[in-house]
Amino acid sequence: MSEEKQSEAVLPVSPLARRALYQFYEPDGEVAAELNSEVRLGCRWITNVWVKHTHRRQGLGRQMMKAFVRDFDAEPLFLHVLAYDGRTMYDDKLLAFYESFGFGPTEVPDIMKRPPSFTLPLEAFV
Repeated sequence: MSEEKQSEAVLPVSPLARRALYQFYEPDGEVAAELNSEVRLGCRWITNVWVKHTHRRQGLGRQMMKAFVRDFDAEPLFLHVLAYDGRTMYDDKLLAFYESFGFGPTEVPDIMKRPPSFTLPLEAFV
């Protein structure tokens, strides 16, 4: 997707926000990608990350994850990995994607956690 074809809505969010939403839009206003998070039981959870099939492999998910990690770096972050297209949590590409942002496995199956103030390697921002 060329730069002029996408509209960015990845904005800084207050660390005190109970919910956070990051989106990319198509020129016609349709949502092309989205990341949702909310506080549940006192912890920040990513509740949904998706990219429209026609926009995958173009960096939208990575941009949203970078913004999310930047905005909530000071607190532990959690996600429950569910792949809707037949893959499992143990898909190497899916795990590597979340691990590149500092998420790692927990003792609970399919739950990943990122400790607070994790420092991403410089190459993660290239």
